[in-house]
Amino acid sequence: MLLIQKESFKNVNDDKLKKLRPIMDCNGLIRAKTNISNRDDNSDFKFLIILPSDHTVVKLLIMNAHNDLIHAGTSILMSHLREKYWIIKARKTIRNCIRKCVKCQRFKAKKCEVTPGILPKDRVRDAATFEIVGVDLAGPLYLRNGRKAYCPLYLCSV
Repeated sequence: MLLIQKESFKNVNDDKLKKLRPIMDCNGLIRAKTNISNRDDNSDFKFLIILPSDHTVVKLLIMNAHNDLIHAGTSILMSHLREKYWIIKARKTIRNCIRKCVKCQRFKAKKCEVTPGILPKDRVRDAATFEIVGVDLAGPLYLRNGRKAYCPLYLCSV
């Protein structure tokens, strides 16, 4: 993480980091000072490691977490990563990484649209009501007293 930060950021006072209130920890990592810094919790959770969005290792980190969380969506993946890291432009970067996931692309593929067929002449010509009728017989239906019943269905095709 230290090498990633050294490649991407000049120092703690970098313009990209001003809004994140960056601090340097004892290992030389640049961390974001959060509003919950007074809470009794893990220091990784209170002071998040700041990472750039355009680094290859960060994208691999996102894809690894995406696979570990069984191809989770953007918001779940972002909340999982925000427990330890603060990625600059995280939502955009995570969305782009998920778009490159082959399994996610396969399951979000658009369905092919079938154009409706041309109707036969009997269905499109003018006709009187009930001129073209279909009959179907449904059953047997078993009644409570043990007898059978049948139900005729009359369908108007016009």
